[in-house]
Amino acid sequence: GGSAGGGGAWRVRYVGVMLDPTSVDALAAAVPPRHPNVTGQQHLTLCFEPAAAELAAALPLLGTLCTLRVEAEASDSRGQAV
Repeated sequence: GGSAGGGGAWRVRYVGVMLDPTSVDALAAAVPPRHPNVTGQQHLTLCFEPAAAELAAALPLLGTLCTLRVEAEASDSRGQAV
């Protein structure tokens, strides 16, 4: 992995969407947080360690507005995925 000034190659770890305050509230109303320490979730991760094709598909969308639909939710003792 790379780091700023570390001399290594950079790589993308996550592709996600940042939520505005209205979307944070809508998400919490639609899918309440399952853990008491999670409040005001400000992002949704779309892909972890994206493959080259996934990254290439996401790059043109950088900085654009989008609409998301919650299709499923799962949680366990360590986390929650929407």
